[in-house]
Amino acid sequence: STISRKSFESAFYPIVNSDLVRDGQPYAIPLGMDSLALIYNKDLMSAKGYTTPSDDWTELFEQAQNLTQKTATGTTYQRVGLSLGADEDSNEFWFDIFNLLLMQSGVQMLNSTEDAAVFASDSATQDAVEYFQSYEDEELWNASVKKDVALFLEKKLAMYIAPSWRLLDLVAYNDTYDLGLDIGIAPLPQLSSLEEEQVGWSTYWAQGVSIDSQYYKVGWDFLNFATQQEQLRLVFEHVTEDGTRAFGQIYPRKDMKSEMDSNEYLSVYADEVSTSKGWNMVDGGKVRDVFKEWLNSEIDAEDAQGQVSLIITDQGLLTSEP
Repeated sequence: STISRKSFESAFYPIVNSDLVRDGQPYAIPLGMDSLALIYNKDLMSAKGYTTPSDDWTELFEQAQNLTQKTATGTTYQRVGLSLGADEDSNEFWFDIFNLLLMQSGVQMLNSTEDAAVFASDSATQDAVEYFQSYEDEELWNASVKKDVALFLEKKLAMYIAPSWRLLDLVAYNDTYDLGLDIGIAPLPQLSSLEEEQVGWSTYWAQGVSIDSQYYKVGWDFLNFATQQEQLRLVFEHVTEDGTRAFGQIYPRKDMKSEMDSNEYLSVYADEVSTSKGWNMVDGGKVRDVFKEWLNSEIDAEDAQGQVSLIITDQGLLTSEP
């Protein structure tokens, strides 16, 4: 790129620097960021005596147990406490949630040269798997449950882990159809509420310019321009000015985070972005397929590790030079 490593590092969040810098140079740049937060139905929570979701995963599980309600036959759910399971038809963002658990557990996913997966032998990996699977094992969720976004809109889901773009849909539907949902937004739990380090998980698109393009410099000059504070601020104001959209994207620049802190919808998400960790999975779609088999006990951790290693070596890693 035509942006120096120093200016890139000083302006953008640590996760962006970790993800998008190769050989000392940025090779892509985000125009916006997203992360995960705990969206919850305040009325369903308060009916069981809860003010907010817990900031500890173990306590959150207990809340989900108390909030889950089955039919008289016990075969279907009248209400789900928290939707969590490896099936995107029901739990839309399960892959992000599971990766978050791995990052919070401190699991090293790849070796130092990032050409092989090494997560299988870490006991913390198994802890993350067991926690994730416990929602289905303890019958708080199964794959027959309706997709979480629909369930939440029907007031049959108490807590929902999702990015801000999905929250935007919830707010819009709630207002348009006068659903009467009282929506709360809480930070994601940590593995222990006593731990000092907070770890989040970010999701975002990044834009780049082909190094073979005759417009390489012009393209990067435009991206540099588009990610300046003034331009990002103008876009945010433009998409929200007529009132049809509740909020814009989280700014990708850490030097603009203070502007998100007072936003009733995005402050929690911006906090998560600032503490996010990740790993270079190279092809997220293929890794998702492997993890789905793993979490559904079709393969074990060693098999999953081997398949992820193959994905990494087959696809290769991006470099900033031809």
